[in-house]
Order: sequence, then C-alpha cells, then structure tokens
Amino acid sequence: MALCSEPVNLEVDLLQPVSLESSSGGYNLFTERCHSYAWCDNVFEKNEIDTLLNICKSLSFDKGQIASIHQSDEVRNSNVKFLYPNRMTSWIFEKLTDSIHHMNEEYFGFDLNQIQEGIQLTRYEAPQQHYVWHLDRSLSLPTRKLSVVVQLSDPEDYSGGELELMLSDDIETFKKDQGSAIFFPSWTLHRVKPVTQGVRYSLVCWVSGPPFK
Repeated sequence: MALCSEPVNLEVDLLQPVSLESSSGGYNLFTERCHSYAWCDNVFEKNEIDTLLNICKSLSFDKGQIASIHQSDEVRNSNVKFLYPNRMTSWIFEKLTDSIHHMNEEYFGFDLNQIQEGIQLTRYEAPQQHYVWHLDRSLSLPTRKLSVVVQLSDPEDYSGGELELMLSDDIETFKKDQGSAIFFPSWTLHRVKPVTQGVRYSLVCWVSGPPFK
C-alpha cells in the first residue's frame, strides 16, 4: 500500500545547504483517548437498584482493608462485602460489563480483560466513616486499569460521603444521583469524605488487563 500517492516536491536543491525554520515539540501518532474520568446515568434500573440495596442490607459486611499500608481507621473506615459470579449475581456482572465496554471504548481505550477481584459492595455509616486520598493501584494487586463506582443509595438517605477525584490541582466532586456511575483510571487519586448522617451504599469494581507498556 502506497503511503503517499504523489512524490512531494519541496522545490529545494538538496545538494545545496538549506536553512530550515526552527521548530520544537513532537508529532502525535494517535489522538489521546484517555479521559480523566467519565460518568453515566442509570447503569442499573430503579428496580435493580432496589434489589442491590436489599442485598446490601441482608449481608454481613467486613471491615474494609488497606492493601499497601498498615490498617488504620484514620485512613480507611468503611465496611465491605465482595460478590463473585454465580447464578444469583451474574446479572450484576452482565450489566456492569455492558457499561464498561461502552465507556472504555468511548473514553479510555484500555486493554481490559476481566473484573478479576469480584464486585465490592461498600457501606459508609455516620458518624464519620470515610476513606482518605488514595489510589486503587498497588504492587500487591492485579493490574487495575479502570475503576468504577456506582451510587446505590438515595442521596436523601445520607449526608456527606462525597466521592472526590484529584485532577491536577483541581478537585472534582462526583454527583450523588442514585444509579449513576463514574469511571476513572485506577491511578487517579480519590477519596470518600466522611458520612455525617445516614448510610451510603456503593458498588465498586476494578477492571484489570495486561500490564501497561
């Protein structure tokens, strides 16, 4: 396949010294696809959210752990429960997978292959359960590339508990709309501010793939 249909004539005698205009910088091979974050509404329908909340309220949650440093309630104070694929939960994974494929194709372009660690249901309760600024990536974890957080609770049911992303010197606060989801690269600094009233439930998963190179 020819790269150029016609020879380029610069109208320059290349046998003589040529003075070229000075320049700097690079030349992009591809357009950057990776956004800082993306969000969408209604990843789950209202009846599906109600089912997920009923599941949350029926489960016995465990203390949320920290993978890379010594456990401390000052850093992370929340409760979690992991779900794995089976005949009762497959619909959750299928709905998430549809959204992940679409959002990754549209906004990130990562090489993804699985939700390797299951789905985490998270509960933050008043007073003051929270998670300080952190990354979702660690040497002790699989190659997490894309993080997904779905808001399960009605925003009227709690106060505080905002999910925030650190984007350069800007802090982006994610909206609390029930059923909405935010997608962001797993190297992004983020936090959950203290819940001051009520209970906040969310669904979290990390999508992994081959190591970046």
